[in-house]
Amino acid sequence: MRRRAPAPGGPAAHPPARRAPLPRRPSPPAAAPAAGAEAAPAAAPSADAAAPAPAAAVIVGGGPAGLAAALQLASRGWSDVVVLERRGSVEHADTDLSYVYNIDARGRRLLERHGLAADLEAAGVSTAVVDVTRVFPDGRKEQRQQSVKDPTRHTHWLPRPAFVRILANALGRPPFSSRVRVITGASVTAVRRSNTPGGGVVVEYEAPGGARAALRPALLLGCDGVDSSVRAALEGWADADPRLRAAAGSFSPRRVPCPSAGLRFKVLQLPPRPALRDGSALENSGFALLQGRPSAALGRGAAAIRLGLLPFAEPDAPRTANLITREGHPIWEVADGEAMYSVLSESLPQADWRALVAPADMARFAASRGGAFPEPTHPDGAGAAVDGAAVLLLGDALHCFPPDLGQGVNSALLDVLALDESLSAAAKPKTEGGEAAAGEGREAALPEAVDLAAAAEDYHRRQLPQAEALCKLLPLGFPYQYSAGPRRTLWNFVFLAQLALSRALPWLMPPPTFMMVQDAGMDYVSILARVRRAQLVGRAILAALALAAASLVLRLARAGAGAA
Repeated sequence: MRRRAPAPGGPAAHPPARRAPLPRRPSPPAAAPAAGAEAAPAAAPSADAAAPAPAAAVIVGGGPAGLAAALQLASRGWSDVVVLERRGSVEHADTDLSYVYNIDARGRRLLERHGLAADLEAAGVSTAVVDVTRVFPDGRKEQRQQSVKDPTRHTHWLPRPAFVRILANALGRPPFSSRVRVITGASVTAVRRSNTPGGGVVVEYEAPGGARAALRPALLLGCDGVDSSVRAALEGWADADPRLRAAAGSFSPRRVPCPSAGLRFKVLQLPPRPALRDGSALENSGFALLQGRPSAALGRGAAAIRLGLLPFAEPDAPRTANLITREGHPIWEVADGEAMYSVLSESLPQADWRALVAPADMARFAASRGGAFPEPTHPDGAGAAVDGAAVLLLGDALHCFPPDLGQGVNSALLDVLALDESLSAAAKPKTEGGEAAAGEGREAALPEAVDLAAAAEDYHRRQLPQAEALCKLLPLGFPYQYSAGPRRTLWNFVFLAQLALSRALPWLMPPPTFMMVQDAGMDYVSILARVRRAQLVGRAILAALALAAASLVLRLARAGAGAA
């Protein structure tokens, strides 16, 4: 396959699987729960926070990381696993923020382990062969078919609700349906250390009807995103407990500057197979990019906007178009639907926007404040043993970043696999009778004898370096893909130069970062090490070229002086 710089609208040109820490909207009312979900509290409501109900595991957050973790624990034989999801449904979709996931071979590992790969293939669009269409303001089109011959690099695109549904349906089937309870509309109100002699940690939450309940888990997983309450609790505990801080870190955020951090985005809802003015339609199964032109309505000097459409497998599903700009772009000052119609008609004349988008939808799009790409952030701790319980961070709670490399959901699923490996590594030895040594106290209720403190330490050791490396890869990957400015041109030049050099001298120069991330056989730490080596080689080459140029100039100057 011929390699090239990633095309606009390609794998990373989409709103993230995580939103920036913007003010949260109120939680929606409880909706019909997904398979395996319930809207009642897991324990009898109790105002007595000092007497919480025991649980083998509590997972805060019912997104991909939380549901996948529940599935993994249940497959190990764990029961009394409780997932607390603040939204009314795990399949909740925010129409202002389009989450379209790109599941690569890293994320696919977990699905294959649970026999769900066929579900992914049925619900997603494979990149084995996919159409890419770019439409310019004058109606001109660039169409090509993008193919990936290496099956290990095939990925699948699908909307967030479709992916979450795969996991929720698996949890709704026996034997997992009797082992895991997914409680929707449950708002966590406190995560604290227990003040009882037995120790441990306590999670207090409010159920949809206002009833309050508390759980005391042996294992607590924070899968609750960028603004994780579990991570905040760990940070507070570490601040007050020097021994915990020395063992597992402070859990305070570490931020990595990235050019794409702070970019703003929002989503325009479109009908299936949206029509263009020339009568053609943009098929749901392909990528599309509507390239804009400068608009007088947006003011002089405003960068042209563009809309990116990611593929959907369902031919009759509504499409979403993603608008991504820098902070301060005048498009964010357009606050009413009529004005937005005018701006889009002038900037993107490829489509009849009044025919495509109903007035109410356009007004909603104009009024939406959307989201912003977060700065790559990770804490300095991935988990800890706290008073006999293990408290771990997974997914966005452990690492959040812009969607440049398409690794958001995939890295979360890798965290789940690492959790499984850590539990296996911390299994207690067999006794002479062949049975595993029984745990004491809270561990005795677990379906397997595992040293939770050792599991927490092992997970911390495994995943913290990966989270740190992944965040450091973001500014080195493809941060300039969202615009067509000079920085994007320079990035393309460097990308192609490194690609050519890596093919000519593979022993000296590794491939570009973006391509190495597509190799699921490499972990993030290994990729970062190779990127650092490429940087050293690149600097050495530039230094050699500069020295050669200076030497040439000096010789020419001497030759000119001699001729004079």
